[in-house]
Amino acid sequence: MTDNIANYNYDDTLDPESYRIREVYAFYGLTMYHIQCLERTLAMLAATVYNPNADHITKSQFDSILEGNFKKTLGQLISNVKKSVDLSDDFEKKLSDALGNRNFIAHHYFWARAMKFGHTRGQEEMITELSQLSAYFEEMDKELDLVLRKWGNAKGVTDNRIYQIMGNMLLSEIKDIDDEEAVKQIMNTVIYQILNDASSKERYNTG
Repeated sequence: MTDNIANYNYDDTLDPESYRIREVYAFYGLTMYHIQCLERTLAMLAATVYNPNADHITKSQFDSILEGNFKKTLGQLISNVKKSVDLSDDFEKKLSDALGNRNFIAHHYFWARAMKFGHTRGQEEMITELSQLSAYFEEMDKELDLVLRKWGNAKGVTDNRIYQIMGNMLLSEIKDIDDEEAVKQIMNTVIYQILNDASSKERYNTG
């Protein structure tokens, strides 16, 4: 997102205000998407890296733990992790801040920004704010995902195996789709995810 929010590439079918409102909703949705990705990653971390008994359970027990974690809120997951392992003060604060931001966005955001939402400058500020929050949660999810990947690599779950699973998921998704354009979009999404994943790993490993 550029600093000059007012210079939109407007959709010809929308007036400027309608376009800004659409962008607010779009960035809110993107932020919630990255929040849910973070929740899933933390659920998997709680079942593996932050599970003191991870090396002494069966696959069925692991699947049961993971299924249970997927039903928990971010706050519940953080609480469980804190009870299971000793976290550094910095990491504990990062999780606490993420929880506070998540709860504000999920439960209070539009009410708290009701006045801003009614005028041009406020809408532009909301777009900027939501784009920054989206990037914040995306970055945190990537950091935690790398922790999970390192644990998996140590247990023999290589990145190539993960990409193979993603490929199988792709084939399963597109096998019954007759729309060629939809198939291309799905394939491009998976390819982007793999390339982005590799780029993130390289950035953190050299950072």
